[in-house]
Amino acid sequence: MLILQEDPEDQHGLLFLGFIYSSIDTEQAIEYYQKAIDKNPSIAAAYFGIGVIYDEQNKYDEALIMYEKALSLSKWNQLFLDNLGHIYYLKKEYNKSIEKYELILRLNENYLQTYYTISNSYRLTGNMEQARIDQEKLIKYLDNENVTRLKRNNEPWFFSFGNEKVYFFDYPTKKFYAYYNIALTYYLLGNEFEAMQYIKKQRFAYR
Repeated sequence: MLILQEDPEDQHGLLFLGFIYSSIDTEQAIEYYQKAIDKNPSIAAAYFGIGVIYDEQNKYDEALIMYEKALSLSKWNQLFLDNLGHIYYLKKEYNKSIEKYELILRLNENYLQTYYTISNSYRLTGNMEQARIDQEKLIKYLDNENVTRLKRNNEPWFFSFGNEKVYFFDYPTKKFYAYYNIALTYYLLGNEFEAMQYIKKQRFAYR
């Protein structure tokens, strides 16, 4: 990198190397991120990058510390809020998770990934009706091309189920999971007819 040839300690160059190495050598990536932090303790993206590595390694307590630090430096960052909300969800701190996701939706109601976890959090706190409302909104947005073609909604997502991570790379998979989720909510609400309607719609998600 030219920028590091001019200044081997450039914080942005080190941050970029951390990002590059995160999918190649996580220990080296953390080292680069930490060097960036040493140069500038307020570089939020470096804390977030370390948090993502810990998150993918199922080190949720460590990830939580990094995400919280990143968010403290950039409190309106929707990506930081999303990952932090998901960690709270995994730690079964559902009200804290809801708080983060509600803030995201106030900032950007088209941030589709948010609806999956906030609705699950509501369902797990017993607020089935709010879970249903958010899932209905998600279904509506998934049928809106102006929303689904937004860059953030086209990126790969992953959700954690215990220590297992499931990746969603394409639109049909994301829609399939949304149908499954709302079907479960309707079933728990005692409305088996609506639950079955969404189970049937799953068959057409890949068409």
